[in-house]
Amino acid sequence: MSWRRGRRVLLAEGQDWFGHQDRGLTRDPLDVLVELNRRAREHGSADSASEAGELLWAAFLADLRENFGRGHRGARRPLNCLVLLDNVDSPAAKMLLDGLVQARRQYAAHVPDGSDPLTLVATSRGKRSGAVIASGESVPMREIDEFDLSREEPYYTDYVEHGQRPWYPVRLRDLTPDEVANMVDELGRYAGNQKRRVSDTVFRFTQGNPGATHHVLAAVQAHSADPIDLGDLLHPAEIGAAQADPSIALPGPAARFLTGTPDEAVNDLITCSAARTQDSAERLMARSGLAVAHGGRSVFAPELWIPDKNGVDNVLPPVLRRMLLRELAARAPEDPAAWDAVHTWLSEEHRDHGDEVGELYHRDEVGELYHALATGEVEFVARRIAGMLGNTDLTVWLDTLTAITKAPNRLDHDGTQLDLVRSLTDWTPPGHLPLAPVARLITALWLDADPLGDGRRHSLYLEIAACYDEIAPHSGSGLATLRAESEKYRRWSELTD
Repeated sequence: MSWRRGRRVLLAEGQDWFGHQDRGLTRDPLDVLVELNRRAREHGSADSASEAGELLWAAFLADLRENFGRGHRGARRPLNCLVLLDNVDSPAAKMLLDGLVQARRQYAAHVPDGSDPLTLVATSRGKRSGAVIASGESVPMREIDEFDLSREEPYYTDYVEHGQRPWYPVRLRDLTPDEVANMVDELGRYAGNQKRRVSDTVFRFTQGNPGATHHVLAAVQAHSADPIDLGDLLHPAEIGAAQADPSIALPGPAARFLTGTPDEAVNDLITCSAARTQDSAERLMARSGLAVAHGGRSVFAPELWIPDKNGVDNVLPPVLRRMLLRELAARAPEDPAAWDAVHTWLSEEHRDHGDEVGELYHRDEVGELYHALATGEVEFVARRIAGMLGNTDLTVWLDTLTAITKAPNRLDHDGTQLDLVRSLTDWTPPGHLPLAPVARLITALWLDADPLGDGRRHSLYLEIAACYDEIAPHSGSGLATLRAESEKYRRWSELTD
């Protein structure tokens, strides 16, 4: 080892690299290797492990540049190297990836135009991606073109335009209804309308979230009940049990989203689940006095709030929000942050302060009525919506109706859906038009929007169609539009018969 040829025999020709490291350094290679060995053996030292990882990454990238870029070996490799890493949210994965980034930065500081033939693709459930997305930065969504499945999105162009930073975050798209239907087919238990009803029920609940869809279908496979009752499958008390005993692992779809969330933040998340958007939830936390606020910033961790489909607001993932809403509904009425108390505060907040005016409808009015409906104020909402009919552009009226009836509920679904519609609208004067059909329409659409309701919606869709027919003559010039809505629901009823 005391002479160069001996070291070359033992350490091979790459030893010299540890002296210069492609950065113009003039260190002794053997000293660097000895130091590397010492640092790698210092168990429990994060700094030593980090520095060793950076040097090993740099050596690995140098090997790639050597093998991919020089001589006859490079000519035989027309494609570059790809590394795929799944679930990179652990501390070990963070250290590994941070070492790669640092090694590349140090090389780029000495060779600004240099590069290495490596692309690394890593998947994260949110924790890692939240750390590499700059505040206020928009994240491109991995979309699918239903007309051209081979189309490639211009990610590389976008990456270059943004300055070729170390990370290029892309939000993966959710599953489509047809993809969920294929997964139901894989179960081998359903056919025809039954299969369509199961896939529709699962998609309504998960909104295509891949992990949640997999979990729900596994639960469906393990239980033979038909029609499937997601309320029974998903165990409503799971989050409460985890709060009571932190040693209990949180089961079900919500567990995927709450990994790493402090226990004290879960209670506030349950309260905030009533809010439609992160902005509304932040106002609830700051002004209402209903949140415990022990969770602090953890409640609004970037991995818990994602852009909505329009890219306008940040929202809780649909599955997580629905699971948390179930816990909110289970709170005792005397709880200061019970279901009615939270939704009533939000309704009054929208009424008194309002949101910005959206392109299609006034979001402040939608927010007020949305939360009023969540508390069961069907008459109040119906009278307001009926008063808008004929005095508002019909497109705005329909968009408002759709947005409001997406409100969550805590209704008892033991009876039939039509019985529930009748019981919720028995206050309407007989034959009062258009109030009576508007009230029934609101209630039926509200039930239809509930993914945990009865999956057999044939009669419900016929009721919605009949309501549109009754309302149509009172809509001014919107007669044809509402007749078309009626026909749409009649066709859907045939598919669910």
